[in-house]
Amino acid sequence: MSKLYLAALLLPAVACAQSQPAQNETSKTPDETFVISANHFPQAKASVLAPVEVVTAQQIQKMQAKTLVDVLNTLPGVQVKQLGGPGHQASIQIQGASSSEVLVLVDGMRTASSSYSGSVDLSQLPLNSISRIEYIRGARASIYGSDAMGGVINLITRDPQGEQSTLLDGTIGSRNYAGGSLVSSFDTTKNGHLKVALDGKGDRGYNIKPVSYNDGHNYGFESYNGLVGYSQQLATDLDFYGTVRHQQSETKSVGFTSDNETWVENTNVNGLLRYQHSGYGTALSAGFGKYKMWNGSTADSKGSAPAYTSIRQYQSNWSNTFWLTPDWTLGAGLDWRRDQLMPESISYSQTFDAPNHRDNTGAYSLVQYQHGVWSAELSGRADHNEQYNNHQTWSIGGGWSFAPGYQAKLSYGTSFRAPSLMDLYFPGYENPELKPEKGKSWQLTLSGQPELFSWELNAFDNRVTNKIVPNPSTYIAENIGQARVQGVTGTLGFTSGIASQRLHATYQRPKNEETGQDIQLTSRWLGGWQGDIQLQQLRLGLQYDYTGQRLASDKSSVLGGYSLWTATASYQLDARWTLKGRIDNLLDKRYQTDQGYPSADRGIYVGVSCRI
Repeated sequence: MSKLYLAALLLPAVACAQSQPAQNETSKTPDETFVISANHFPQAKASVLAPVEVVTAQQIQKMQAKTLVDVLNTLPGVQVKQLGGPGHQASIQIQGASSSEVLVLVDGMRTASSSYSGSVDLSQLPLNSISRIEYIRGARASIYGSDAMGGVINLITRDPQGEQSTLLDGTIGSRNYAGGSLVSSFDTTKNGHLKVALDGKGDRGYNIKPVSYNDGHNYGFESYNGLVGYSQQLATDLDFYGTVRHQQSETKSVGFTSDNETWVENTNVNGLLRYQHSGYGTALSAGFGKYKMWNGSTADSKGSAPAYTSIRQYQSNWSNTFWLTPDWTLGAGLDWRRDQLMPESISYSQTFDAPNHRDNTGAYSLVQYQHGVWSAELSGRADHNEQYNNHQTWSIGGGWSFAPGYQAKLSYGTSFRAPSLMDLYFPGYENPELKPEKGKSWQLTLSGQPELFSWELNAFDNRVTNKIVPNPSTYIAENIGQARVQGVTGTLGFTSGIASQRLHATYQRPKNEETGQDIQLTSRWLGGWQGDIQLQQLRLGLQYDYTGQRLASDKSSVLGGYSLWTATASYQLDARWTLKGRIDNLLDKRYQTDQGYPSADRGIYVGVSCRI
């Protein structure tokens, strides 16, 4: 940790001291009006018949986020659950949909860890390589298949041709936190572009779950990430983008009778070949992911850990788009995925009683119409899951721009989710009799963008049959008959001159329809506010987040709601150098993320960044 602490301080200073002033200080911002997550092809944000948010790299830098969790926590309808501080397991809910019902993609591709646990540990995804985040609320299973029940989050790493920048960053802070990163993006040739991103961070942690044996113990982490991405314009109508990502981490946690340690290694290789000419576009993508996790006591080394899990994932997608007329668009595609639990996986001398692999093949199609003030969309998908046979999902939606800058959208969609490999086969906690979840979702959205501000109101009604939840006594996953979440989310944004503000609030009723109880760890009330002011070289920011009371995971108690304040400040010394500071949990609020998991106290962080 001491080496990482020193590197975080010295990396920007050494690099910038040896560099020349940048020729182009302004980084090109990706076009926020287009998204590719909704239907596999670029389309105007306003034409997507679902609530959409786009967060750019510049916005991430302004909020001085240390992790992806910090960013997602500012989005409407999102509830974050983290069992410990930075680096510990983190997941999100979207409008009551569990983390396993939210599809998280990187450059449009799944990660191997999601096939094992059913969700993505957001603490393990790097932040510095992200160019923008696309966030879509509502069911998208008719396009993406299993898991896209409550929404889709797509982390885009690709930078545009012409981007020429190198950013170095170092931060130190509370609990011996240290983090350093390097992101360099530049043209290699007239038609080639290279991006390299490196990141390392860690802290000594705190006592994330006090029990009888661990008084005074701290549970920290170290994490390292790297990405190399390359794009090439092969011809006027043909381009390629490929990435190699690797992540490894070491995290201490609380066991039943002793301290535990978890080592994770995650490697992904993805490629995309895209052709577009006249009224036709096609894209062929393929990816390979390898996920390894070791668990043991702090006395064990990684190689001698008694629990080891190895996952491999193969996936491919072929999507086609036909722009028939200015009003009509057709789309169709095929995708295939293989999730493979490797036979060497073991948990304390017990092997996983699992099949060699599980394949899923899907075919989807859609039609879009947009003319004048009216828009409509119909999509359908058929999946064949090797374990759970055939599933059909579909969605329909319509939009009406009833006045300049004002729009109404209504949509309905069905969805499903196959149980994860861990829920089905983890030794001692397996349940091979689990059934797939099935969902139905309604959404009504009203939005307006007058001259000085913007607003959006989204009402939703999501039903899930055979919802998979852990039994509070045995921790074994089980199906409950039906869960239903009804609610409304509102957002309000204002930007004028030197100041900007954004407010969001959600009220929802997350019910287990069989028992009448609330769904565990799902709040009825969520909200937040972000304010930002620019005073020449000085930028000041303030953030408020509210999470309402919720039923604990063991159903033994109701956890109290809590309010958190975050303050940020940055000062731009010149065209290259910026000093910055952030205070998390400004008022030192005491709360629990789950029963027995206390929060971290106030955290103070200072840093420096240099743009070459």
